[in-house]
Amino acid sequence: MPTTLVFDIDGILRDGDRELARIETGDEGAYARVSSGSRAYDIARKGREGWHFSLLDPSGARTLAEFRPARLGRGGVIAGDNLTMHLRSHLLKARHWTISSPEGMSAAIACRTGLERVSPDGAPRVVVAPTCRPELVLSELGEATTHEGAAPMLAFACWLIIEWELMPNVGMGSSGVGP
Repeated sequence: MPTTLVFDIDGILRDGDRELARIETGDEGAYARVSSGSRAYDIARKGREGWHFSLLDPSGARTLAEFRPARLGRGGVIAGDNLTMHLRSHLLKARHWTISSPEGMSAAIACRTGLERVSPDGAPRVVVAPTCRPELVLSELGEATTHEGAAPMLAFACWLIIEWELMPNVGMGSSGVGP
Protein backbone atom coordinates (compact mmCIF):
# COMPACT_ATOMS: atom_id res chain seq x y z
CA MET A 1 0.00 0.00 0.00
CA PRO A 2 1.43 3.44 -0.89
CA THR A 3 2.10 5.91 1.87
CA THR A 4 0.99 8.91 -0.21
CA LEU A 5 -0.95 9.73 -3.35
CA VAL A 6 -0.54 13.01 -5.23
CA PHE A 7 -3.15 14.95 -7.19
CA ASP A 8 -0.79 17.09 -9.25
CA ILE A 9 -1.18 20.51 -10.85
CA ASP A 10 -2.14 18.84 -14.15
CA GLY A 11 -5.16 17.15 -12.53
CA ILE A 12 -3.66 13.66 -12.36
CA LEU A 13 -4.06 11.43 -9.29
CA ARG A 14 -0.85 9.41 -8.98
CA ASP A 15 0.58 6.59 -6.92
CA GLY A 16 4.28 7.26 -7.61
CA ASP A 17 4.60 7.09 -11.40
CA ARG A 18 1.33 5.18 -11.87
CA GLU A 19 -1.70 7.22 -12.97
CA LEU A 20 -4.85 6.26 -11.08
CA ALA A 21 -7.24 8.89 -12.47
CA ARG A 22 -7.22 12.23 -14.24
CA ILE A 23 -9.46 15.28 -14.49
CA GLU A 24 -9.95 16.64 -18.00
CA THR A 25 -12.05 19.35 -19.58
CA GLY A 26 -15.65 18.18 -19.78
CA ASP A 27 -17.84 17.90 -22.84
CA GLU A 28 -20.75 20.27 -23.32
CA GLY A 29 -22.88 20.37 -20.20
CA ALA A 30 -20.16 18.95 -17.91
CA TYR A 31 -17.76 20.89 -15.70
CA ALA A 32 -15.05 18.29 -16.06
CA ARG A 33 -14.47 14.63 -16.84
CA VAL A 34 -12.89 12.05 -14.56
CA SER A 35 -11.01 9.29 -16.41
CA SER A 36 -9.73 6.18 -14.66
CA GLY A 37 -8.45 3.32 -16.76
CA SER A 38 -10.99 2.72 -19.53
CA ARG A 39 -13.82 4.40 -17.58
CA ALA A 40 -14.87 8.04 -17.86
CA TYR A 41 -17.40 10.02 -15.84
CA ASP A 42 -18.71 13.57 -16.20
CA ILE A 43 -18.91 16.03 -13.33
CA ALA A 44 -22.25 17.82 -13.64
CA ARG A 45 -23.95 20.36 -11.41
CA LYS A 46 -27.09 18.98 -9.83
CA GLY A 47 -28.87 22.34 -9.61
CA ARG A 48 -28.71 25.79 -11.12
CA GLU A 49 -26.08 26.98 -8.64
CA GLY A 50 -24.20 25.96 -5.53
CA TRP A 51 -21.92 23.06 -4.73
CA HIS A 52 -24.26 20.10 -5.38
CA PHE A 53 -22.55 17.93 -8.06
CA SER A 54 -22.93 14.46 -9.53
CA LEU A 55 -20.43 12.10 -11.10
CA LEU A 56 -22.26 10.59 -14.10
CA ASP A 57 -21.47 8.18 -16.89
CA PRO A 58 -21.16 10.20 -20.14
CA SER A 59 -24.66 9.20 -21.30
CA GLY A 60 -26.11 10.61 -18.06
CA ALA A 61 -28.01 7.35 -17.51
CA ARG A 62 -26.09 6.29 -14.38
CA THR A 63 -24.86 8.28 -11.40
CA LEU A 64 -21.64 6.92 -9.89
CA ALA A 65 -21.66 9.39 -6.99
CA GLU A 66 -23.34 12.53 -5.77
CA PHE A 67 -21.77 15.30 -3.69
CA ARG A 68 -24.00 16.88 -1.07
CA PRO A 69 -22.36 19.96 0.47
CA ALA A 70 -22.37 20.57 4.20
CA ARG A 71 -24.74 23.27 5.38
CA LEU A 72 -21.96 25.12 7.17
CA GLY A 73 -18.32 25.35 6.14
CA ARG A 74 -16.51 23.63 3.33
CA GLY A 75 -16.97 19.93 2.74
CA GLY A 76 -19.82 17.49 2.60
CA VAL A 77 -20.62 13.91 1.64
CA ILE A 78 -19.84 12.09 -1.59
CA ALA A 79 -22.30 9.20 -1.75
CA GLY A 80 -21.89 6.42 -4.28
CA ASP A 81 -23.32 2.95 -4.82
CA ASN A 82 -20.62 1.14 -2.85
CA LEU A 83 -18.79 3.94 -1.07
CA THR A 84 -19.61 7.00 1.02
CA MET A 85 -16.89 9.59 1.64
CA HIS A 86 -16.99 12.44 4.15
CA LEU A 87 -14.95 15.42 2.91
CA ARG A 88 -13.98 17.96 5.58
CA SER A 89 -11.93 21.14 5.60
CA HIS A 90 -9.99 21.91 8.78
CA LEU A 91 -11.05 25.26 10.19
CA LEU A 92 -7.88 25.79 12.24
CA LYS A 93 -5.39 24.39 9.71
CA ALA A 94 -5.57 26.36 6.48
CA ARG A 95 -5.49 24.30 3.29
CA HIS A 96 -5.84 20.95 5.08
CA TRP A 97 -8.66 18.47 4.45
CA THR A 98 -9.63 14.94 5.43
CA ILE A 99 -11.55 12.17 3.75
CA SER A 100 -13.11 9.37 5.76
CA SER A 101 -15.68 6.67 5.18
CA PRO A 102 -17.40 3.85 7.04
CA GLU A 103 -15.85 1.46 4.49
CA GLY A 104 -12.30 2.22 5.71
CA MET A 105 -11.30 4.95 3.27
CA SER A 106 -9.29 7.74 4.85
CA ALA A 107 -6.74 10.34 3.88
CA ALA A 108 -5.22 13.51 5.28
CA ILE A 109 -4.94 16.04 2.44
CA ALA A 110 -2.55 18.99 2.33
CA CYS A 111 -2.60 21.63 -0.43
CA ARG A 112 0.83 22.79 -1.61
CA THR A 113 1.67 25.72 -3.88
CA GLY A 114 4.90 27.42 -4.90
CA LEU A 115 6.46 24.12 -5.89
CA GLU A 116 8.57 23.40 -8.93
CA ARG A 117 7.54 20.26 -10.75
CA VAL A 118 8.56 18.60 -13.99
CA SER A 119 5.70 18.05 -16.42
CA PRO A 120 5.32 14.73 -18.28
CA ASP A 121 7.17 16.16 -21.30
CA GLY A 122 10.18 16.98 -19.10
CA ALA A 123 9.71 20.76 -19.10
CA PRO A 124 9.79 22.48 -15.68
CA ARG A 125 6.52 23.93 -14.37
CA VAL A 126 6.36 26.28 -11.44
CA VAL A 127 3.34 27.13 -9.31
CA VAL A 128 4.23 30.51 -7.86
CA ALA A 129 1.24 32.08 -6.13
CA PRO A 130 -1.25 30.90 -3.51
CA THR A 131 -4.05 31.54 -6.03
CA CYS A 132 -2.51 29.12 -8.53
CA ARG A 133 -3.77 25.58 -8.79
CA PRO A 134 -2.29 23.65 -5.86
CA GLU A 135 -0.97 20.13 -5.72
CA LEU A 136 -2.76 17.89 -3.21
CA VAL A 137 -0.85 15.34 -1.16
CA LEU A 138 -2.98 12.52 0.25
CA SER A 139 -1.32 10.79 3.20
CA GLU A 140 -2.27 8.58 6.15
CA LEU A 141 -4.22 6.41 3.72
CA GLY A 142 -6.69 3.81 4.94
CA GLU A 143 -6.78 0.41 3.19
CA ALA A 144 -9.94 1.05 1.17
CA THR A 145 -8.44 4.28 -0.21
CA THR A 146 -6.21 2.35 -2.59
CA HIS A 147 -8.96 0.05 -3.91
CA GLU A 148 -9.12 0.37 -7.72
CA GLY A 149 -12.76 1.49 -7.73
CA ALA A 150 -11.97 4.34 -5.32
CA ALA A 151 -9.80 6.28 -7.81
CA PRO A 152 -12.61 8.12 -9.68
CA MET A 153 -14.24 9.15 -6.38
CA LEU A 154 -10.90 10.33 -4.96
CA ALA A 155 -10.25 12.37 -8.12
CA PHE A 156 -13.77 13.85 -7.81
CA ALA A 157 -13.02 14.79 -4.17
CA CYS A 158 -9.71 16.37 -5.22
CA TRP A 159 -11.49 18.39 -7.94
CA LEU A 160 -13.92 19.75 -5.32
CA ILE A 161 -11.06 20.68 -2.99
CA ILE A 162 -9.17 22.48 -5.78
CA GLU A 163 -12.29 24.48 -6.64
CA TRP A 164 -12.77 25.47 -3.01
CA GLU A 165 -9.11 26.36 -2.52
CA LEU A 166 -9.03 28.58 -5.61
CA MET A 167 -12.29 30.40 -4.93
CA PRO A 168 -12.86 30.12 -1.17
CA ASN A 169 -15.25 33.05 -0.76
CA VAL A 170 -17.52 32.65 -3.78
CA GLY A 171 -19.54 29.90 -5.46
CA MET A 172 -17.80 27.78 -8.06
CA GLY A 173 -14.50 29.04 -9.37
CA SER A 174 -12.36 28.12 -12.34
CA SER A 175 -9.25 26.06 -11.93
CA GLY A 176 -8.58 25.47 -15.60
CA VAL A 177 -10.39 22.12 -15.55
CA GLY A 178 -13.47 23.04 -13.57
CA PRO A 179 -16.25 25.54 -14.25
